Amino acid sequence: MERVATGISHRWGVLAVVCVSALIINVDNTILNVALPTLVRDLHASSSELQWIVDSYAMVFGGLLLVGGSLADRLGRKRFFLIGLAVFAGDP
Repeated sequence: MERVATGISHRWGVLAVVCVSALIINVDNTILNVALPTLVRDLHASSSELQWIVDSYAMVFGGLLLVGGSLADRLGRKRFFLIGLAVFAGDP
């Protein structure tokens, strides 16, 4: 019976890690959207240019997600995930 309890607690831990990761991604995306008025004011960006900024951010994120998934398969998912979180958290 202990084995089942350990498996269930492990699943909750994995769910918590995935939820925190999704929260970090959403906060980062929110920061980009909050910065858009500043970009308009400082860089005199048009709405078309703002769309380019948002779209390029999403495209780069998607590309890095594919590369990250491939590297995680090769280096180990847990290790690569922790490295990614450390790099992201250390970014000023």
